Amino acid sequence: MEGTRSKALAAGTVLLLFLAWAFHKPANSRLVSADSVRAIPSMSALEDGDIILRRADGLLSDIARKFSSNKKRFSHVGIIMHSGTGVSVIHSIQDEGKGFNGVVSENLQAFMQEARDWAVYRIRLPADIRKNIAHKAVMYANERITFDNDFDLNTRNSMYCTELVFHVINETTGKFLIHPRSRVLGKSFISIEDSYRNPEMFLVQQAAGGK
Repeated sequence: MEGTRSKALAAGTVLLLFLAWAFHKPANSRLVSADSVRAIPSMSALEDGDIILRRADGLLSDIARKFSSNKKRFSHVGIIMHSGTGVSVIHSIQDEGKGFNGVVSENLQAFMQEARDWAVYRIRLPADIRKNIAHKAVMYANERITFDNDFDLNTRNSMYCTELVFHVINETTGKFLIHPRSRVLGKSFISIEDSYRNPEMFLVQQAAGGK
């Protein structure tokens, strides 16, 4: 749920985010300094369908972290996919500088460029189902799904970053594995924490010194 300020991001949405951030409790989680963060995850340990999380700097990154109830470590999430050109991350973001407005496929190095902390989680499912999760995410990228400024889980034509993970995993498995545990102004909301702090997920690797 990071990104740069964008004309497409409505003023009302920014206000909604700011109000929700202001009324959340301060974070207690330990953040990793930029100097201690390994540049990128070990690509040999990554598998299709893995969930990759990062924390960047900036106001929108801070706001995104505040939505999580307990672990306020990360601000953005994507899904790993291998291709003939290497390892890519499928994620939904607004970033005018990169020309992104919705679900995109970005190479791992570019995705990690702004990371100040990161971790990779894997869902406890057979490899073929995890590959299907990755392919489902690519399908949404190919459909040019736009970023969901309304933060509405009931739509499929636009998605924010954790909403992408929510729809892709639940639709592929046919199970309600990712749950919206947060509410913002009366709407169900998938926080960053909701996308990976789950009994069906386990840690694969993380930045040096991460918790």
